Amino acid sequence: PGLIQLEIGVQSTNDATITEIHRTMQLDRLKAVVRSIQEKENIHEHLDLIAGLPYEGYETFARSFDEIYALKPNQLQLGFLKVLKGSPIYYDREEFGIVYQDRAPYEVLFTKWISYDDVLRLKRVEDMTERYYNSLQFEASLPFMVSLFETPFDFFMNLGNYYHEMGYEGIHQSRLQNYEILLEFAVKGYGIGGEDRNILEQLIIYDIYARENLKNRPKFINWQCEIPKDEIREFYQNEEKCHKYLSGYEGNDWKQLHRMTHLQQFDIDVLKYIEEGIIENKESRLLFDYKNRNPLDYQAGIYVV
Repeated sequence: PGLIQLEIGVQSTNDATITEIHRTMQLDRLKAVVRSIQEKENIHEHLDLIAGLPYEGYETFARSFDEIYALKPNQLQLGFLKVLKGSPIYYDREEFGIVYQDRAPYEVLFTKWISYDDVLRLKRVEDMTERYYNSLQFEASLPFMVSLFETPFDFFMNLGNYYHEMGYEGIHQSRLQNYEILLEFAVKGYGIGGEDRNILEQLIIYDIYARENLKNRPKFINWQCEIPKDEIREFYQNEEKCHKYLSGYEGNDWKQLHRMTHLQQFDIDVLKYIEEGIIENKESRLLFDYKNRNPLDYQAGIYVV
């Protein structure tokens, strides 16, 4: 795991586009191969789409996005056509109505099929995809948010529009700020509240601890579920003796184990939601192990205790 990365240049799922750029695409075969590779869970898959190609408009690109998103690649890269001298597209640029930057990287501005405004809208989708999908930091909260919209593309477009409207666009945000803005978008931009908000906040807490050993609960999270201190102490004292869950921590006392890992209780079965998409109101405790991480996504080892 972690030694091989496959870059798969899909570019588009639109038949007319694929034909015009002289490629062949057997989409069903591609899907079967991608899923076959994913079964082993040891190879990073990176699939890409290109905006601005011939016969690819805003709506067809959205369909391409949703089809490739459904394959759940490790990363979904959105690129924009570069009109390079000597390429077939360069010689056909007038026929296709392609207008592009006159200096490097010679990126498309608009074509006969897609307007400049739509290209800018797709730039927002690209930014949100990078932040919330390709970062691999929203394993639980992202599927929940996407499920609230008609399509994945609709979610990323609406979130991108929210960033634009709130003045967040083009500003670097920390990892925690990205979580905070996602929750803000859900509450203010989408009107989520009550039990759904509690669920989303728990999924965000899971995503945060799956990445980093945060010592204080983020202030923007209202949901609380604390494990009694005596139960935490008892758990780690037992773990110091038998190492039932934590390997590679030999020689550390229970207080060190406590500092180096995190034990969190939830009101829902988060892992079941991630695996099956089902929210079950069932108390669960998860142990986050930051020494033994997944080499593909750098996520902490996570154990049900």
